[in-house]
Amino acid sequence: MSPIEHIFLYLLLFLATFLCSLRIKSNSSSKDFWRIMMVPIILFSVIEGCRYGRGTDYLSYKYRYEYIDLLEETQTGFIFIMQVLKGIGCNYVLAFISYTLILSLGLVWFIKSNFTLKESKWIFLFAILALQPKFENLVRQFLAFPFMLVSFTYFFKRKWLKSATFFFLSMSIHTGLFFSYACFLILYICRNKIINYKIAILLLAASYFVVPKGILADTVSNLLGGFDVSFLRNENLTHYTEDSERWLGADSYLKNAEQTSFTMTLQFLFECAAIYMSYFVLSVQKNEKIILFFNMMIIGFISCRLCFGYEILYRLTEQMRFFWFVPVGYSMRYLPSQGKANKAFVVTKYVIIIYNVLFFSRFIFLYPEAKFFWMV
Repeated sequence: MSPIEHIFLYLLLFLATFLCSLRIKSNSSSKDFWRIMMVPIILFSVIEGCRYGRGTDYLSYKYRYEYIDLLEETQTGFIFIMQVLKGIGCNYVLAFISYTLILSLGLVWFIKSNFTLKESKWIFLFAILALQPKFENLVRQFLAFPFMLVSFTYFFKRKWLKSATFFFLSMSIHTGLFFSYACFLILYICRNKIINYKIAILLLAASYFVVPKGILADTVSNLLGGFDVSFLRNENLTHYTEDSERWLGADSYLKNAEQTSFTMTLQFLFECAAIYMSYFVLSVQKNEKIILFFNMMIIGFISCRLCFGYEILYRLTEQMRFFWFVPVGYSMRYLPSQGKANKAFVVTKYVIIIYNVLFFSRFIFLYPEAKFFWMV
């Protein structure tokens, strides 16, 4: 059983985000939108920022903030943010709150800038559902994530200088996001072409139940062995490529990442539902930006399964999987008319809702190790 604080605060977060999303109307002003969304933004930032010992990287990032070492830190943007927060007197708790606030504000700005109020109604709620499980651990990656979203937004607007500026800002915090950029640029070229849901689900099923485990990791390991990434000036990434057999070889498979057949089947059904529901809505109401993130979502689903259990490669491919919150959040507000195809749409909508309720019920109620800074 989770501590009572954990249960109360996360129930409050998800309930408040749901109710605030419900209040967003097509005729709401920009000021009203921000006023409504500030409630979940603040709640998410404070609750996640006050969590203590979350994930395997938390304590190392706490130490790195309290004892900033300019010789050890290689990411200049991350160093700058830490130094600014330290300079204005923030302790490690306020620093983690600030990291989450940057992510939250970036997410909402991205949603507001790219989609109408009608389209964006549920996207932030699903963004929290998609990102929160990994955000607790991948601190620096998700600090860079909102800068990447801003870069995408300016790219859509064809403001190349601003897009490039935020690209370099995100890279200065976490160079691993380079792979998401590469996927984004390739898909942008063919943003009018949507991947057929039948082909996508067939390939997804093959990646789950047919293709040998780790085949993608073996392929990438062989490719990286002779690939020079020194131009990115990231010592960690260079280390991974130079020692790719260690990180992507058979011995690097994480056995504790294994899923039961029940869990794997639930995840497969959720991903199939996300693909079908989004495709159905996009076939009725076409949107180039949503199509791009829909295609990115499919690539993420399939590539994540092909390298499941190989931590480094999984982290890189999972960046594309995170974007399921865009097409799913966009599609949730659609109300279908009667018909056989529409019944399938309704079923997939409930599969997505039930999956997330089950997933986060376990996180909220069955997490006895959960702590907040005042509990240590």
